[in-house]
Amino acid sequence: MPSDQLFKELTSKISSLKDTTLIEKEFYKILTKCLKQEQFENFKLLVENSIKFNIFIDIKKIPERFEIISNLLLNCVERVSVGYQTSALGDIIDILRFCQEFNLFEKVLNESERKRLEIIKKDRIFLLNLEDLFGKVSNSFIMYVYKVLPRNLYEYFINNPLAYFPNREDLINYIKNVFFNQYSIYGLNVRYLSPVERFIN
Repeated sequence: MPSDQLFKELTSKISSLKDTTLIEKEFYKILTKCLKQEQFENFKLLVENSIKFNIFIDIKKIPERFEIISNLLLNCVERVSVGYQTSALGDIIDILRFCQEFNLFEKVLNESERKRLEIIKKDRIFLLNLEDLFGKVSNSFIMYVYKVLPRNLYEYFINNPLAYFPNREDLINYIKNVFFNQYSIYGLNVRYLSPVERFIN
């Protein structure tokens, strides 16, 4: 649905409501719908115009946002692993970038996560790579990429084994050395060929 049409639809719905609680509930309901359907432009338009509905955005009020985002990302993984649509790897980056822009991973970190974060932040190369792709990243974003995303990928591949990998060792080898070692989009292919030391020598 075009952004302006969705905005008019929301305005029409909300104009008939008098209760501010119901207005806010409807607003977040439509934000959730946009997120589920990857209508990122509509999502952005609504957030930017939330003040017109007298709503001050609280990302934590978007229901099931972590589950929705994980499903969007796993859908991309499925398109790569089953449909061989390697450009979907670029879609993963786009989804993560969108989530970072709107701080959709924001959460209160528990004690264990804060300790883990201190260790992660010592890995400068990891952080620099994240910043290169996504700009300045939040603590919650770092924890999602470091902890949640790999866990979701692992569970996906374990629960949806590929027919041509008869055992888990072959599957893990494929994920580490093939799935994450090639990237194709717009006709550009990037693939790991050898260690940088060999290139320099």
